[in-house]
This record gives sequence, C-alpha cells and structure tokens, in this order.
Amino acid sequence: MVITKAKGKRQKAKGKRQKAKGSFVLPTPHTPHPTPHTPHPTPHNFPLITDN
Repeated sequence: MVITKAKGKRQKAKGKRQKAKGSFVLPTPHTPHPTPHTPHPTPHNFPLITDN
C-alpha cells in the first residue's frame, strides 16, 4: 500500500518537474554564460602583474 501511494505522488511530482524544467532550462543556460567571462579577466591580471 505504501509503494502505491509513493508511486502516485512521484507521478505528480514528475509532471510538475517537467513543466518547471522547460521554463528553468532557458534562464539557466543564460546565467552560466556570463560566469565564464569573469574567470577570463582573472588570468589576464596575473600576467600583467608579472610584466610590471
């Protein structure tokens, strides 16, 4: 009986998760893009200091 109840709850969660994933997938990839840009300037500063 417990397994049947869990299965019913799991199906509902999956349905809600799929909808959220579709909406979240778009905004999620946009955020990681700007993140890699920040690390780029970091390595450039290192060589600049060495040149000085």
